[in-house]
Amino acid sequence: FRPMARPAKDTKPHNAAIIGGMPLVVTAPYMTQAQWAEHTGLSKEAVRLRLNEGTIARYQPIEGGTIFVNVLAEMKKTAEAQPY
Repeated sequence: FRPMARPAKDTKPHNAAIIGGMPLVVTAPYMTQAQWAEHTGLSKEAVRLRLNEGTIARYQPIEGGTIFVNVLAEMKKTAEAQPY
């Protein structure tokens, strides 16, 4: 008789989402404004302005704290966008 091994508990964080039936994997759920500017080719000023006007999804973990770009929300907007 061999006792059955307990399944290992999954303790790794997962940075994946299913959006519109399509699995997406991201390296981080949010990015700094500078990282997003580098990633998209926008200037840092353009990113800051778009975050302030609400055209780029933002994530701010604490009131008055650093404003990050919500990468998952931006990916969702892109995946659900209508073709031109």
